[in-house]
Amino acid sequence: RTVAVAASGGIAASGSHSKTVFTPSIDATVDTSTLSLTGSALLTSNSDLQVETEAFGGALGSGAVGAMLAEIETGNGTGTVDTKTVLGDDNVITGGSIFLSAEADHQLYSESVAASVGTLGIAGSQSNLISTFGVQVQLGTDNELDVEAFQVNSKLAQDFDSRADGYSLGGVAGTGAGVSNSI
Repeated sequence: RTVAVAASGGIAASGSHSKTVFTPSIDATVDTSTLSLTGSALLTSNSDLQVETEAFGGALGSGAVGAMLAEIETGNGTGTVDTKTVLGDDNVITGGSIFLSAEADHQLYSESVAASVGTLGIAGSQSNLISTFGVQVQLGTDNELDVEAFQVNSKLAQDFDSRADGYSLGGVAGTGAGVSNSI
């Protein structure tokens, strides 16, 4: 969270930038193994994330300018897998049950508020949210499975919201606010 405030009898300017970047590599892998199960085996990778970015600010003066930016970026880029569970190559698994799971649960909130008061008042705020987060369960080759149950689960849940407000008061006043969500 960032906050900026400026006040002046002349010219006042304030700016605030709050940014969170989450670029993990979460990997659970079994490769070239022999497993004899009497019960259940769970191979899992999980990502639980809650992020809130806030940028607030204002300016007061005969000439007042305020600009605020709040940003969230998650993931390592389009086409990448950030949370991965892999049953690799050349595994021999017998008996019991095997469960493969890759899950992500993300709550992402971005908010910016800008205000200015002056003879000339200009304010702008922008909230951006970019998520390229990927989740995957991957099965390799040459695996021998003789099990009672085999289950695969891959789930990505994202709850997101962005908000931007701009307020300006003056003889000559202008304001702007923008939101950009790319999921």
